[in-house]
Amino acid sequence: MSQREETSHEPAGPANIPLGLSTSRIEALTDGIFAVAMTLLVFGIAVPTATEVAGGDPVAVLFQKQAVGLFVYALSFALLGVYWVGLHAQFQYIRRANRSLLWINILILLLISFIPFTTSFLVEYDNHRSAVIFYGAHIMAIGAVIYFHWWYAMRTPLIAGPGVDRHMVRAAANRVLFAPVISLIAIICSFITPIAGLICFALIPVVYIFPSHIDLHWTRPHMHAGEQRQGKE
Repeated sequence: MSQREETSHEPAGPANIPLGLSTSRIEALTDGIFAVAMTLLVFGIAVPTATEVAGGDPVAVLFQKQAVGLFVYALSFALLGVYWVGLHAQFQYIRRANRSLLWINILILLLISFIPFTTSFLVEYDNHRSAVIFYGAHIMAIGAVIYFHWWYAMRTPLIAGPGVDRHMVRAAANRVLFAPVISLIAIICSFITPIAGLICFALIPVVYIFPSHIDLHWTRPHMHAGEQRQGKE
């Protein structure tokens, strides 16, 4: 049992059962879906055939034939990492869940599980603008639903609880929107050349890898003091 559940002080229902639903099951399911999606990505990279190698260096042929595929694989893997970290951070502020929040999470996981397919599609048709647009629309959809997930959770007292820093909530919401905005720019750039769109997508993990002032919010003394007070209540 997590510390968050042990120190939970939500209003209790019958037989002292806390109102709302525990988030532990959806977090476990989320971890599993992300793990499977990350693993399936690698199957989109084809091993060079003997005919393609034809007496040459198979490693050189791999990087020559699958250069774009390796790039898109690494990009999608990094994006999955970005989304996993983002959801993990959101659940630090979500105390309980209700049925609506669970179904929003299910929608997020549906889109996440679809990434191996859109990645393979982009690798196969990387020189087609429509494939880049399809991939970008998918990334935008994920970002939009994750934004809605955060927006809904922080506006539901049972889920977010009192005392949440509103400035932090707005800053986190704005940070979530970076990925959809960059994806839109990538789609626009793909009308110049599909490669330009792919390069723009690579900016998304770069933006999210570096900590922001939201990360510093977790290390502020008042945050630890608040946790200690909750533990004593």
